[in-house]
Order: sequence, then C-alpha cells, then structure tokens
Amino acid sequence: MRWIGIFTILASTSSPSLARAQGPTVVGTRAPGFTATTVESPTRVKTLDDYRGRVVLLAVWATWCAECRDEFVTLQRIHSELVPQGLSVVAELGVTFDVLHDKTHAIMQAYGARGVPVTFLIGRDGTIRARAFNGQRRWDAEPWRSLLIKLLAEPRS
Repeated sequence: MRWIGIFTILASTSSPSLARAQGPTVVGTRAPGFTATTVESPTRVKTLDDYRGRVVLLAVWATWCAECRDEFVTLQRIHSELVPQGLSVVAELGVTFDVLHDKTHAIMQAYGARGVPVTFLIGRDGTIRARAFNGQRRWDAEPWRSLLIKLLAEPRS
C-alpha cells in the first residue's frame, strides 16, 4: 500500500512579516524535523516522524494570504484524487488533510521559509525532493501531479 501525507503548517501572524529564516532548505538534503499542533479539538502534537515512510507535501501558509487560500482548492483536489492510492486523511477546516499550527515559526525557520506560500515535497526516505517558493501552485496539474505520483510509486525505505 502506498501512502502520501498532505498537510499544511499555518503560520499565524498578524502581518506578512514572518519569522527570519535560518537559510534555504536544499533539495536532496534531509528534511528538518518539526513539532506542531493540530488545529482540531482536542489538539494533538505531531512531528515529521509521524509521517515516516510517507510522501509528505508540507505547505506553509497564513490565513491573511489570498494565494494560500486559493492554493488550498488544488491541494484538496489532488488529495482527494490520490486517496485510492493510500493517501492518509484527517478532516479539518473543510479539507481532508492535516492542518497543523506552529505558533513559534520554528518550522519556517528550520526550512528557510521567508514568505508564504512555500511548499516542500519530502520523499519516503525523509529527503526533500522539491520545493516551491512564493506564489500559488496548482497541485492537481502538471508538473506537480506527475511528481506526486512518481514519489508515491517509489518503494518504502
């Protein structure tokens, strides 16, 4: 059975000025670990280790970001399409993927995110396979859809 974890990290700030990044995360390097809290009640603490062996689409966004909200539509569509292939599903905020809250911005800092939206694709082996900075992505269209399917086809590590 193949698995992909699609979840988002909510950057809660009152303005577009976000936490200073430690530096850009490089494709081909190990994804930094993180800890964040689910937004549903009761809240749960989640870490990158909770998604071990899955393909992870890590989307960093903010509620004030119009591009981020628009991108959610395509994230939901690709998520729904890949459920039969073993996509993990957690319902919250009108979407069926995990939404986590990182109030300290530690994830943005660890991944070198300087703005939103920014998205990282993490392979089953924990390696960053792709990143997309600034600007809305259509995750249900090419080339992103094909990349997700290719990552899903890779064997578990």
